[in-house]
Amino acid sequence: MKEGFSRLKNGEAYDALFASALCRAKADWLIGINATRLFSVLYNHTLNVGRVQTPTLKMLVDRDAAITTFKKEKYYHVRLVLSGAEAASEKLSDRSEADKLKAACEVSKAVCASLVKEKKTAAPPKLFDLTSLQREANRLFGYTAKQTLDLAQSLYEKRLTYLSENGQRISDRRHGRYGGVHYHAALREIFFYGGRLYAGACKGAEQ
Repeated sequence: MKEGFSRLKNGEAYDALFASALCRAKADWLIGINATRLFSVLYNHTLNVGRVQTPTLKMLVDRDAAITTFKKEKYYHVRLVLSGAEAASEKLSDRSEADKLKAACEVSKAVCASLVKEKKTAAPPKLFDLTSLQREANRLFGYTAKQTLDLAQSLYEKRLTYLSENGQRISDRRHGRYGGVHYHAALREIFFYGGRLYAGACKGAEQ
């Protein structure tokens, strides 16, 4: 609480939150109350209409209709596999048309018409939270959720890794505390050896 009071902000910093809440409230009145009364009267039955609920239900209905009316269609792709590159044609419903395109490709030479180079920034991987850690440990080593939880707790108590928190980011305030923790690749190795120790301990306990 003391830390929170030491970081108090001016109320104007939260004006956007107030405005968004007010907008939602007005939308609920304009759409929810009026449309619910309208459709309930039209159909002689209570029909709830909401600014979020109704569009969401519409998406579900559309998806269900698409699944129900779906019909299988056979189509063909012509794939061109080159050194360091791969290309594919659009869907072709006619087999003979696909064969013609394939034959044309076999007697032709591929020409690079343009080359675009872009420099992009890749975001670093997020930290593990308990759920993602359990999922990864199960995928890599077949550990159960309980095994992963026990190993993570053991590593944390030995100060080898960070506490498995709910979020996958560390606040600026805590960043300095976790400067030397092991991450992804190192953590996998630790779990590999730790898992062997865990399995051995369980086996010994059973005996």
